Amino acid sequence: MKLRTALLLAFTSLSLIACQPTSPEEVLTAYLEKANHGEFEEAAKYADKESQSMLMFMASMTPAADKLKMMQQTVDVNVVTADTKPDVAYVKVDLVLDKKKKSQGDFVLKKENGDWKVAMGERFNKVKEKEAQAATE
Repeated sequence: MKLRTALLLAFTSLSLIACQPTSPEEVLTAYLEKANHGEFEEAAKYADKESQSMLMFMASMTPAADKLKMMQQTVDVNVVTADTKPDVAYVKVDLVLDKKKKSQGDFVLKKENGDWKVAMGERFNKVKEKEAQAATE
């Protein structure tokens, strides 16, 4: 009986580990699905340390009624391109909410303790660079 319980526990643990996103695309998809469903605490698991505090702030400031609406919407993340280097990845996605194309976004992911994490600060820096470039053209 103890052996059976131990085997069941081992199998369950391996199943949970196998379901964890590992590629930059999988991590970003999980992050965006959680964040757009109002599950900011869960999304923070896929974010770098700097971005986690922003997500916790969003969690505390978002009214429960808004979170309920967010949970009910459909979220589809379609990876357009991905450029993965050893410690950084650049991923472009189409985000579709409730079957309507919402936006296209460029995201930066960095390795943190060996795991891919969404780096929202890097994303905002990249957006500012694009805006500055467009202003000078």
